[in-house]
Amino acid sequence: MSDKRRDTKGRLLKSGERQREDGKYEYRYYDQKGVRRSVYSWKLVDTDKLPPGKRCKESLRSIEKRIRRDIEDGIQTQVAEQTT
Repeated sequence: MSDKRRDTKGRLLKSGERQREDGKYEYRYYDQKGVRRSVYSWKLVDTDKLPPGKRCKESLRSIEKRIRRDIEDGIQTQVAEQTT
């Protein structure tokens, strides 16, 4: 029987999420062209506190939500973030 993946605080991690050894959270997904992409954040959810000396704008779960919405709408997230 396989165990569910959990972070260091004991919370269940969803599919595609993982916690790296340095404590940062990573989400891996495939874009519309089939290229594997990764996004990182120090916070899993919006209510998490940042580790001392670290900066973070958005939690990983909110980034995931935005990426899923962009994929459904046909927006290429990586290209949209680089557009000025």
